[in-house]
Amino acid sequence: MRIDITALQRLNQVKADRLKTMLDDSASLNGFIARNSACLINTTTTEYNPASIYDPQYVNPQGSLLIEIAEWFFRNYTAGYIVGMLCHEVGAHYMADHALRIQPVSQLRGLVERPITHAVQAIARSRQNSEERIKDFSLKVQDAATNWSYTPSDAKQPDHIFASCYGYARYNYYRGLMIEFAEIIALYRRNDADSFSAQDLPDLIDCWLMDISSILATKDARGWGPAYAWWVSTAYAAHLARLKADVNGLTADADVRAAVQNMQNKSSARVFADYGQMIPRLFM
Repeated sequence: MRIDITALQRLNQVKADRLKTMLDDSASLNGFIARNSACLINTTTTEYNPASIYDPQYVNPQGSLLIEIAEWFFRNYTAGYIVGMLCHEVGAHYMADHALRIQPVSQLRGLVERPITHAVQAIARSRQNSEERIKDFSLKVQDAATNWSYTPSDAKQPDHIFASCYGYARYNYYRGLMIEFAEIIALYRRNDADSFSAQDLPDLIDCWLMDISSILATKDARGWGPAYAWWVSTAYAAHLARLKADVNGLTADADVRAAVQNMQNKSSARVFADYGQMIPRLFM
């Protein structure tokens, strides 16, 4: 896989190199991108959305994976949050799509053995059509962490609902990729404390929790996040509790386990403040 991060390097060499490390060392990501010629990451100054991904099968005739990251997001957030957003873009959407349809376990594990204790597994074939059936018939799903119910077909992006509801295949895939990325950060920090900052690992976990919690609280109308801060904090606490209960079965990495157990719930005031900090950064 050839990775082009030239656009990011112009903005911040350190963050760009950390993101490239993640792309290089993710066995699951390599297994996905191996069918493409390259991974190109560009920046944009016109988007409020932190990041976007373009399906290589339909958008890019060269077959490469194209990701755009908003400059305001890349400049103002840590590598942990940027990696977390990348995890969403590739994990909650196209990698999960591919795994749900055709990807065998051997390819998902990657082309090269790497010292990572967890690699994302292929989704069981018996469930591969469940999302489409739920959407086609406008069926409801329930998030087993909060017990809140949703109709995915009503959401702007139904993928987001499945990726945020505990117990669904897409949720497991998204969470699994986040854990794999966390293991890579932990491994590098053990070997070189300057490779990633101490905050990058908790920021990655927080990014994942805030992402799924804001989707659940607003039914994927995330622009309303500040108005739904209490519901976001409630979902955050429920999914953090589930993550803490499950983490020993998700990874053997002691540092990742410790980072998860050290995560704290967020008050609605803290959630509101997080949203408030984002708005002025759009214009910096």
